[in-house]
Amino acid sequence: LMYYTMRRPEVMQRWLERSTTYFPMMERIFKEENAPTELIHLSMIESGLVPTARSWASAVGLWQFIRATGAMYGLEVNWWVDERRDPEKATRAAARHLRDLYEIWGDWHLAMANYNISPRGLRRAINAAGGVEDYWTAYPYLPRETRGYVPGYIAATMIATNPEAFGFSPPRGGVPYEYDVAEVDGLMPLEALAAAAGVGAEELRALNPELLRWATPPGSGYPLKIPKGSRNAFLA
Repeated sequence: LMYYTMRRPEVMQRWLERSTTYFPMMERIFKEENAPTELIHLSMIESGLVPTARSWASAVGLWQFIRATGAMYGLEVNWWVDERRDPEKATRAAARHLRDLYEIWGDWHLAMANYNISPRGLRRAINAAGGVEDYWTAYPYLPRETRGYVPGYIAATMIATNPEAFGFSPPRGGVPYEYDVAEVDGLMPLEALAAAAGVGAEELRALNPELLRWATPPGSGYPLKIPKGSRNAFLA
């Protein structure tokens, strides 16, 4: 809490502003996947709520999936697209992954720790702590990053749930992540598609952060996300 409220309050305020864009969508998906909605706050720790975030370990997106784990949950990565950057697909994958980790450990703090560290690394810390499957017992034996991970999540959750109590301004309300979908052909230039939707190319990219190139992927029918309410004009 000290870190977010005293040392880096500007970081937390930025996260709070971005949360108004992504949290309504995340909450809906976590409910649909029967995962605790409180866990959406982990995305703040993972990526600072930046869909195009990439870590030194090549983890990508709002939920920082490495390629292998993303593939287990159906997130496709190729030259044209990286679905780890798709806010909705990555959020659904994260909800399922966290639920699966809870099935393994029977404890949400351990599930979160395992989201951050390999199962082998977590098992090593548990064994070093005498074999008790409890995050706080294993805590001293975890790598430094994982030691800060669950407390960081708890602090971010407390602040995001009641910002004013911790001296933050209530978020002013970003644009919620909402859109219409239109099927478009492969290899269509994003500039031309953005013009048809009546927005700039950057705005179209922000709705479709999974697209890595200047055009839609080859093949038939790409479900392009366009600004809400623009579908009729776009198709015309």
